[in-house]
Amino acid sequence: MSASKAKRAQVAERRKNAIQMVLAGLDYETIAERLGYASRGAAHTDVDRALSANLADLATEAGTLREVQARRYHRLLAAVWPKALKGDL
Repeated sequence: MSASKAKRAQVAERRKNAIQMVLAGLDYETIAERLGYASRGAAHTDVDRALSANLADLATEAGTLREVQARRYHRLLAAVWPKALKGDL
């Protein structure tokens, strides 16, 4: 038996919220706690499913997530690179 429209809408809303939380920088443990997932793995899996199932609709958000993550990594690298060059590993 397929899920009701109300249940599908509820799942879609939770997935949307989870993706927004990832974009905001929250970890999957926090997302799981706030949105009622059984575990951080379940939250991560649901985000992956949402991105896969709705690639056309979520392409912009997925691209934004990638851009945000890349910028975070660049900021982190910029913060530690001068120290690393001086031998502070």
